Amino acid sequence: MNDVKAIAAKFPIDGKPVEYSQIKTGHINQTYLVTTDQGVKYILQWINQYVFPNVDALMNNMSAISSFLRTSGDGKTAMISYIDTIDGHNYYDDGEGGAWRIYRFVDNSVCHMRAEGVEDFYQSAKAFGGFQYALRNFPADSLEETIKDFHNTVDRFNKFRAAIEEDACGRLERVRPEVEFALMREERACRLHHMREDGKLPVRATHNDTKINNAFLTRTAARLCASSTLTPLCRACPPTTSAMQYASVHPLQPRMRPSLTRYILTLNSSARSPRATLRPAPVWWRARLRLWPRAHIQ
Repeated sequence: MNDVKAIAAKFPIDGKPVEYSQIKTGHINQTYLVTTDQGVKYILQWINQYVFPNVDALMNNMSAISSFLRTSGDGKTAMISYIDTIDGHNYYDDGEGGAWRIYRFVDNSVCHMRAEGVEDFYQSAKAFGGFQYALRNFPADSLEETIKDFHNTVDRFNKFRAAIEEDACGRLERVRPEVEFALMREERACRLHHMREDGKLPVRATHNDTKINNAFLTRTAARLCASSTLTPLCRACPPTTSAMQYASVHPLQPRMRPSLTRYILTLNSSARSPRATLRPAPVWWRARLRLWPRAHIQ
């Protein structure tokens, strides 16, 4: 790993980097809190190119959205903005396969892993709603697909059926009810995708990972102080929720697992040869599904 302070110095930050600490709650990218000799704090992040192989597309999307929100009539929308390198690039290539980005630390902010009260739910929902509304006139066709078919439920079901056919680990009979549960909902899970293909749904820029820990709230009052991360931002119709689809990534989010009731379906859509496999699901996930209201999973 490169020297974090040396990497931070590749950006036009205030002061000289003097100390840093790693934020270890994420599981995809590597994130660091960097402090300069002027007491200014920044968030420096190493981008996992196995998950996001097209870093140019990822950062171009984020730059386009940031620029649009700053210059549009809704320019007051609060959001983090990544800082270009000294050379004017929207991320730093360390020459050793590493891509880095940085933004100023949001003071007096808190990122909840879970809501602590009704007001937290309200403010995070208000933040995402305002963010989405501010992008209503953004030219979605200008965005690039950063992970091919990540939100394509038709493709996910095709891979699921291939995994069922192969049954590489010999576990199919043990999870037959869960498999049937997913297949019975295939038409519904793929409905929005087909409507988009038929031109019945407009294509818009969407966040697609609207969890509470993707919005920064102030510490002194439960209100928005900075918008959610743009990492999962994509060009899509309103997102479809299914057993095959799971959220993208934020530096502070806890581990998430795409799963069925007793076994997890793992789909690696960013690998050169996408492959789907089944592996045991954790007990906490099985318990959560058993307690879920039936209306939420039909």
